[in-house]
Amino acid sequence: MSNVLSLNLNSMVKPEQAMDFEYPGCNGFSVTLCYLGRERLNAIRKACISKKVSKDGIQDSMDFEKFNRLYSEAVILGWKGLKMSYVANMMLVDIPENVSSDSELEFSIENAEALLKHSTEFDTFVTSTLGDLANFTKHG
Repeated sequence: MSNVLSLNLNSMVKPEQAMDFEYPGCNGFSVTLCYLGRERLNAIRKACISKKVSKDGIQDSMDFEKFNRLYSEAVILGWKGLKMSYVANMMLVDIPENVSSDSELEFSIENAEALLKHSTEFDTFVTSTLGDLANFTKHG
């Protein structure tokens, strides 16, 4: 017979959870991603909607550039081991001649936003990882 618990589920809700994930096919490259609860994600969406007046009346308009910036800041918290050779395989870049392909690109929110914006592969990795709650609830 199992126990029936009398708990307030609202008091147990975690607003977010950050974890490191190995990036497939890029040895030594890991990304720290943060799973956002619905409230935080909805707040980001709401912050990016503005009202526009048109001949059809007042309509909501999404500022996708602002959303990408705020979303990147919220979900990509850092990375380690992102070599320039990996970047060159993820998106079109013009790497300066004096930069080694083994050099690592330092994390910055601007770099994270650019990678998310210009690399379909990186965007797919982030989206699919964040889209699977099991990635953030594993115990062990």
